[in-house]
Amino acid sequence: MLDGVDNSVFSTISSQFQSSCIELFKSFDCEITRTEKQKGIPEAYLASIDAGSDDVEITIALLLPMSVLSMTYPATASDILSADEAMLEDWISELSNQLIGRFKNKMLQYNCTLNLGLPTASCGASSIELSVERHEKMEFDFEVDREVMKCAIYIQVFNDNLTLEQNADASPVMVEGDIELF
Repeated sequence: MLDGVDNSVFSTISSQFQSSCIELFKSFDCEITRTEKQKGIPEAYLASIDAGSDDVEITIALLLPMSVLSMTYPATASDILSADEAMLEDWISELSNQLIGRFKNKMLQYNCTLNLGLPTASCGASSIELSVERHEKMEFDFEVDREVMKCAIYIQVFNDNLTLEQNADASPVMVEGDIELF
């Protein structure tokens, strides 16, 4: 980890990111578990999106094979076969948006408010290698319905005194589909 930064910061960010990944794919009724690091995924789709605050900058990335995109794509099996590359890039971009949104909501419990960027996506990647300088990278492999996917988070902490302690007064985090009534 980076010099001067409390390791608990990275541990909290890592655990909240992994939890967000699992929750996202479970929301699509997928079976998902952490797995040992695997080799690359040939011809996969890659999406990344960044978020930041005054204290921290984060970039997340998803590397998904076509099979995982198919499982989560909001259409029938025949629609995914006719989907073009641009549609699939849009879909993985949407998945990265949903993932960073879940992660952002979890981090609010730690008084860490993140501003979100816009996703980028591409086809034909086999690994997660982003040009993100001065960031600590953590990569996690998951098995989704017996298919391997990769998720990564790049972290740069600007505030060496940053601490992330769960706020006992934090209201429950809304999950996708919850409606808040006024």
